[in-house]
Amino acid sequence: MITPQDIIFEFRKYCITHPLRIIADLFYDEKGHLKIEELAKNAWAINTMNAIQRALTTLCSVSEDAYRDMIHNKLPAKAGKDYDDHQLISAFCELSLMNTFIARSSNPKSFKYEDRCNPDSLKNVEFSIEMADFLFHVEVKTSNLVSEDRKIAKALETSGNAIILDARNPRYKEIEEKAQYPVIGSLDRRLIDYLESANQKFRKTASEKEINLLVICWDDRIHQPLMVLKNKKAEGLLTSQSYNKNADGTIKDYPNVDCILINSGYALFKEYVSFLLFDRFSPEFPVDPFFQLFTHNYLINYNLTESRISVIQSIIQQETIIVDEAFAETLPEVSIAFFKDKNHRVISFRQTKIDDLI
Repeated sequence: MITPQDIIFEFRKYCITHPLRIIADLFYDEKGHLKIEELAKNAWAINTMNAIQRALTTLCSVSEDAYRDMIHNKLPAKAGKDYDDHQLISAFCELSLMNTFIARSSNPKSFKYEDRCNPDSLKNVEFSIEMADFLFHVEVKTSNLVSEDRKIAKALETSGNAIILDARNPRYKEIEEKAQYPVIGSLDRRLIDYLESANQKFRKTASEKEINLLVICWDDRIHQPLMVLKNKKAEGLLTSQSYNKNADGTIKDYPNVDCILINSGYALFKEYVSFLLFDRFSPEFPVDPFFQLFTHNYLINYNLTESRISVIQSIIQQETIIVDEAFAETLPEVSIAFFKDKNHRVISFRQTKIDDLI
């Protein structure tokens, strides 16, 4: 059985700029124990470390292979001699989903890491696990929103504002020609990739009690994937107006994907790696980003049944918003990006209407 000290020693093997290495070096002694004198004034650091230690310990209790892969391969997020922000956030998002499902499972030992649930595929889903009388196969996708932030920031450095199309728009050319600011297109192609990849990894289920769940982790611009999937005006991928078609003109479908959950976990972990998350919460009852309870969650109205909605909500311990076409129609088509704090390159977004811009 691993100990908190074992985890600290592993983090000290990461590159010196890695957030977990920094906390391990600054606030823990040579034996991996917390420096008592740091406790009162650095609660944020202790909460940061405690949260991931709990999640890793839980993971190790059901799969040593999953623990080793996470702590040796995924969490280091190696990029040359440094680490990659997006790779690290992606690892955190995966760990958060695994921790949530394991903690809520009535049979945690049923957890299968990187399960090959489709014998016709060469790729594995993240994990499978029994939840009450349901069997879940879970695939987790994270869009590189760190690189998207950098792209937006670069545009803001020259113009002060940028127009962000939050979903596919047939007026793109017109907007680009008439807009006063740089125009950054939507991320709809990424959603196509996620759907196609998940559909290949899953095998079509024969029962309502077996669920192929695709989880897409996003940040506070969570309305973007909701629109890309379910907004008819944006030719949403899961609507009758989808632009994503087969060679014969029929709309592409994803018969092996049973349910789609969109959460805001990426936003939490962007703050987590920047040591900002726990500043917004009480040290006595801090947020724990490794539980889905603390994220915003949306279920796409796609192959949903009452029993599926109920079990998913019981796992994440909150009611989810069900996103149908009517809901997606209420979401903004476009946002204006600007620096809220230019010194720290903090980007904010103001939602608006296209007709107000051109």
